Amino acid sequence: MNKGQQTNASPNPLVRFTTHDPDEFAEKISRIAPGLRCSALQARTTNIDICAAELPSVGIFRSTMKNFRVQSSNPSFYGITIPLKGDSRFLVDGHAESIHGSKIHLQHTGKEFDGRMGEEVAFESLELCFEQSSIDSMITKIYGKEADKTILQDILDSRQPMTQSFVRHAVFIWSELNRGGAISYSSLIAQESAKILGTLLVSAAGSNPQTDENIHSHHSPVMIRRAEDYVIANLLNPISIADVAAASGMSARSLSRGLRRQHGTTIKGFIKQRRLEAVNRALFTADPGQTNVTCVALEHGFDQLGRFSADYKKAFGELPSATLVR
Repeated sequence: MNKGQQTNASPNPLVRFTTHDPDEFAEKISRIAPGLRCSALQARTTNIDICAAELPSVGIFRSTMKNFRVQSSNPSFYGITIPLKGDSRFLVDGHAESIHGSKIHLQHTGKEFDGRMGEEVAFESLELCFEQSSIDSMITKIYGKEADKTILQDILDSRQPMTQSFVRHAVFIWSELNRGGAISYSSLIAQESAKILGTLLVSAAGSNPQTDENIHSHHSPVMIRRAEDYVIANLLNPISIADVAAASGMSARSLSRGLRRQHGTTIKGFIKQRRLEAVNRALFTADPGQTNVTCVALEHGFDQLGRFSADYKKAFGELPSATLVR
């Protein structure tokens, strides 16, 4: 996939084809996803519609498949399947896993791949194939030189904020390629788009609660910063502990431990601290004739006003009403 590509080279043009022949599919897609073996689940019923493109270090294609099987014993790339319609089954660590709207499959390099697409209804998906070196280097950049690809989970929950961000960017970049946008003819935009996709993928796939306990402590400041940024960006919205943990890429327990070390508080305590600070700023700059303490408190998620006033006075040494009229 564009190994050794010059920085001034343009991305490859879009490739579109429809075929009933699994061998033809494997041949035409081999540049993006080398080493795949394809077969029909039922004779004379296989149908494949493909629209494929190539960016530096990542291939991307949208497909519609019916009664189709794809296998690889040792893929040399990281493959991501984003379901758009229908469902399929993938072999994950020896067990069949149904892939549908809330699940995204990440195929690791060197691991057995076996996917069955559209056994009942046609399976539509967006597929991305990342060069191994690009993802491995991103893992090192984000998690540190001692981290390895085992921190990436096989199944991503598309309901998690970080995974949603990856999906939105993948769909947008695909749409731009499909309509002939700037990514199609600007090598610089294509390269930066590929970097963004790789960064978002590693950030999303590295959020497995079962693996983040193994990430060394010097990685946690980056993850804690993600949590801080998420909280600050959502002070006026409902925030759950699970949301903050997912945004950080850590389990709730690990994040709480990191916040205790860095800020001396839990996730819940950190959210409250930042909201109190936001209320303090809002009251200090507000016009007492245009608002009141109750409105500002409720706007920032404080619905128990008595407890809010006590917490506010403890934090700032005065009641919120005193800040408002100052």
